[in-house]
Amino acid sequence: MGTDGCTLDAFYLETANITLAAPAAGASNHTPIGVVGAAFTGTYDGGGFTIDGLVVVMAGDHVGLFGRTDSGVTIRNVHVTRGSITGREYTGGLMGTAIGAAVSGSSFSGTVTSSVGVVGGLIGYAANSTDWTRGEINNTSIVLRATVAGAGSVLLAGDAEREAQADLLANHRDRLRADVLVVPHHCSRTSDPDFLLATGASLAIISVGRGNRHGHPAVEIVDALEAAGVDVRRTDRDGTVRIGLAGIAAG
Repeated sequence: MGTDGCTLDAFYLETANITLAAPAAGASNHTPIGVVGAAFTGTYDGGGFTIDGLVVVMAGDHVGLFGRTDSGVTIRNVHVTRGSITGREYTGGLMGTAIGAAVSGSSFSGTVTSSVGVVGGLIGYAANSTDWTRGEINNTSIVLRATVAGAGSVLLAGDAEREAQADLLANHRDRLRADVLVVPHHCSRTSDPDFLLATGASLAIISVGRGNRHGHPAVEIVDALEAAGVDVRRTDRDGTVRIGLAGIAAG
């Protein structure tokens, strides 16, 4: 897979699952489609099939299944599983840089690593991508588990909604365990209690503004956490929450 031999403004339809051979250590099995000056502007329809085992390792920018896309591009129904993307900047699982993109029905599971920043689980950097729904944007959030040796761990779940949470439960359940959970998306109704409780966290922190117009946090989600014996702290009621992992003290 890659840009070589690819007509950058054509229509492509995936008709079967693709499984890529594992590359040598530190190597790639794919060259990102589209670069600065030669961006992909066509349509790629994954047909709901998967691209499994995608590995991209680059020292440069605009890194992903697609490196750089430009106005007029449509990416839909693309599902990357067991992916590993490494770049410098503008790095994403599906697209490094998406300009004016229409993206729908797509997902990425695996790891995305950037040595500088401007990184996303699905899209590294997006501009003028007017066809995105709020849920699709939220589901590109990075979900990060930070561990302090001998002290404990915190799972920072970003704005991930039910679709992303379901993917994490199905493919990365063993990586979700943490002592402290920062509840995703301000504890909105888009959270799945099964995902929250799968973390095994004894302390859940909800970052939420007092009297916000969205009705966060969702009462039923808070009730589910408290019914499971989780200590719930809310910034709208408790103010700033500081975590001392040794012994899981919160204040």
